[in-house]
Amino acid sequence: MKPHSLIAGISGCLVAACGFLLVSGSPLVTVTVPGIADLPLGTLIAWVGAVALPLTIYAAPDRLHPPRTRLDRAMAWLMSSLIGLALAWAPISYWLAGNPAFEFRKNSGFRGGEEALFYFFYLSMAVIVLPLAAMLVYWLLILLLRGRA
Repeated sequence: MKPHSLIAGISGCLVAACGFLLVSGSPLVTVTVPGIADLPLGTLIAWVGAVALPLTIYAAPDRLHPPRTRLDRAMAWLMSSLIGLALAWAPISYWLAGNPAFEFRKNSGFRGGEEALFYFFYLSMAVIVLPLAAMLVYWLLILLLRGRA
């Protein structure tokens, strides 16, 4: 088994497990992480899932290891960038919310306020939607360009 296939399998399982825990409303998401005040396990679960999603999409196709065409190189670069964005999601979200639970309230300041919530929402959506959209466009381009090579 190729190393990238193993990484794709493990990260794919992490995406499925994290998605299930978050969508099902598991009581685990509200449990506080021992030793870290106010950090719910759900924050870590969401972060692991957010990083595992683009990692799965990057590691799965053999065409990207090593990339052979300009399209493959572009996809590899894009997915590497999206993995970086997913890794930065939790620290950026912490900065926006001002707390590790990512709770926002009405207040006069930016941090933890309604304006910060706006940025948090769109950042969180981008971390999930962009890898999926990139995967769809990549597959479509492969299908469209298949006869031209």
